[in-house]
Amino acid sequence: MKKLIVALLFLVMASPAFGAGTIVIAAGGDEYLGANGRRITYDIVFDASAAAFANIALDSIENSQGQTVASLKGWYLSHIDYVYGTTGVTDDTSLYVWSVEDKIDILGAEGFEKLDEASYDTIFPLTLTRQLTGNEIMDIDDNAVNDATCTLIFHFYKSE
Repeated sequence: MKKLIVALLFLVMASPAFGAGTIVIAAGGDEYLGANGRRITYDIVFDASAAAFANIALDSIENSQGQTVASLKGWYLSHIDYVYGTTGVTDDTSLYVWSVEDKIDILGAEGFEKLDEASYDTIFPLTLTRQLTGNEIMDIDDNAVNDATCTLIFHFYKSE
């Protein structure tokens, strides 16, 4: 059992290294907005074969200095802003944010086919009352554009 857990942890931690494309936190992209607000900006680049990064834990994504963000445990997801890049993704590309513990998309499928080539969008989760555990996975599916770029801005809040 111990070997299985170690193997699974290795796969989760190593997956960004084996996936194509890149994702980084933008410079200055982890901002605290007062005591109860937070915004994290993720810059995403698909590779020349239109591949994205492997599914990746939100807490494990690094900034340009190689540092990861402080844990998202205890925060709530308010919404996600999508900004298309110079070369946009395929229309109807989908975004999911999976809860590892619950095995559900915390967006409640609200990110399904929401990312488009040349339009901005805001994605609101189906419920705003799901507290994050710090074990959420970002998953982008269905892009077919080589070297596409986009930015996802995650907005979080804490209740008092």
